[in-house]
Amino acid sequence: MNSLDTTQRVWALTIQRFAEIVYVRRGTSRYASLLLVPVFVAIAVPGWWWAICAIGTGSAILVERRRQRALFWAKISFADCSEADIQRILSRQSMVMGALTALYVAPYGLLALAPAPGPLLGLLFCAGAEIGRAHV
Repeated sequence: MNSLDTTQRVWALTIQRFAEIVYVRRGTSRYASLLLVPVFVAIAVPGWWWAICAIGTGSAILVERRRQRALFWAKISFADCSEADIQRILSRQSMVMGALTALYVAPYGLLALAPAPGPLLGLLFCAGAEIGRAHV
């Protein structure tokens, strides 16, 4: 196995571990905190902006849970995979993680159009969602 193969396998295992942590650990507390954010928006921002946040957060959670059930690659032994399989898995999982991040962040990006303190809350929650996804 040359250094390129080793590097690709290390990255594959890194992405696999990242996704395992995101999907398996901190599930209950993470979902509870995600569901509380629209409540904070409802208290602080006048209007129906909380509903946009609630719908966006709810749809992101549903997509994530559905995607979590559909995962088969977490059980794959990368020793048995070809390099093309690893690249396909890495590409797909990177796209899924990016799409989920966008689903979580998009509703709070719309708070930039809300009356004060909506833009500030939107910035805080967008940054928090991005940091939360990148940290885990």
